[in-house]
Amino acid sequence: MPEGFDELASLLKAVNRGFHGLAHRTLDRRGLPLLSLMVLRYAFESPGLTVSEISRHTGMAKSYVSRTVDSLARTGLLEKTSDPGDQRLVRIRPTPQATADFQRMRDEVRDRFAAVISTLPGEKVKALVDGLLALQAAFERETAGVAGGGSR
Repeated sequence: MPEGFDELASLLKAVNRGFHGLAHRTLDRRGLPLLSLMVLRYAFESPGLTVSEISRHTGMAKSYVSRTVDSLARTGLLEKTSDPGDQRLVRIRPTPQATADFQRMRDEVRDRFAAVISTLPGEKVKALVDGLLALQAAFERETAGVAGGGSR
């Protein structure tokens, strides 16, 4: 195992928790439970998914996803429409209101993260970006089946 692996893994987890905490504190102001935010995330990422598809992606019970979708539809954040090719299927999409609300919240999360980053010296930010780019490239090589420039 490479030297510093445990420390790097621990730091990455801590930074991830910090970023998610910042995002959740911003999104919590909307008053939505975390699991509702997960359902909304999939509706934004893949408009037109069904309740069953969202259930598979999130690992939540289909009945819970269905109740959550119904609740979010009542609040005007999601809309449910019949699939024109198969009337048995109901497709889930974010409403224009939800799109505008979440764009504002996404902007706020980005601004809060930028405020945190702005407290760091410029050379530290550059070093972090360089290190994360190198780590990203290593993951891409591993995914492609190449580790450290050689083949597996």
